Amino acid sequence: MSRSFVDFFPFEPTPSQKEAIDQLLAFSMGQGGQELFVLKGYAGTGKTTLISAYIEWLKYNDSPFLLMAPTGRAAKVLSNYSKEQASTIHRSIYFYGAVDGVPTFKLQQNKRTKLIVIVYEASMIGNGGGLGSSFQTRDKTLLDDLVQFTYAGKDCKLIFVGDVAQLPPVGSPESPALDREFLKQRYPFIVRGGELIDVTRQALTSGILRHASQIRSKIGNKDFELPLFDFNDLQDCKRLMGPEIEEEVTRSYDQVGVDQTVVVCRSNKQANAYNKYIRYQIFFYEEELSAGDRLMIVKNNYYWLSEFDKGGFIANGDVVYVNRVISTEEKYGFRFADLSLTIEQW
Repeated sequence: MSRSFVDFFPFEPTPSQKEAIDQLLAFSMGQGGQELFVLKGYAGTGKTTLISAYIEWLKYNDSPFLLMAPTGRAAKVLSNYSKEQASTIHRSIYFYGAVDGVPTFKLQQNKRTKLIVIVYEASMIGNGGGLGSSFQTRDKTLLDDLVQFTYAGKDCKLIFVGDVAQLPPVGSPESPALDREFLKQRYPFIVRGGELIDVTRQALTSGILRHASQIRSKIGNKDFELPLFDFNDLQDCKRLMGPEIEEEVTRSYDQVGVDQTVVVCRSNKQANAYNKYIRYQIFFYEEELSAGDRLMIVKNNYYWLSEFDKGGFIANGDVVYVNRVISTEEKYGFRFADLSLTIEQW
């Protein structure tokens, strides 16, 4: 029995999802490879649900695809949702070599046919950063290299998925990979697209999403005055001030757990102060590192775990839990620690 695209949806698609599905199907079934698709959508509109259903539909129809993301963390999130392997863009399209001891990155050759390349969190792709043929030759952008890699294959196509309300790449006022007019001017392709604007029922009760939508609406209207947030009758967020912080954070830890509690503040300085306060006053940690601490990875690491391992590689942005501090050492002006860690699972 043949299955349609919507059969892979966990619930009834919203109106904008239905329209995006029609556009995506037309794009996928079109002849020739000189087409590019941009799927945009704000938080809570179901981008990830739609693209996960699309991947299931591709698998059902035996259509080849390749999943990428700009960062290791985003690649792991995509892998988790799609249940398929995803890698960073750099790891997917470049290969490493050395000429006379000089590190060299070259663009891989795409020899696939009718491959669908899906790039998740594409808002982070800047109009720069291409590696060209070496570190000394950066005459092309990462976006250029990604397009060149994709369309070097026969009848291959590229899909960008992202949220224009997220922060654009460093040095860019907007996200070029999600700007259809920019893409039309830069590349000789037909640029199709879909935009998700309907907030799903599952997200309607989120106070965090409600506040994010307020800010997004004001930005869309060129109104840059910060709105007055209303925290009344919200279950998932609360404004904290002064001595109530310790009590509310402790209550949240007890009710929903540490993993589901986040303190949002306006600067790194404040974040460091809150972290120290919570460690000392709530968890009673006195040492520099203690069992139970949570640490954030700041660089992709494929040495201890590869992208093919069940847990995936260790990605920039991953959170790890300290099971035990085995030893510490001071060397060359730095402090090192040998730790037993557990990687956060979704």
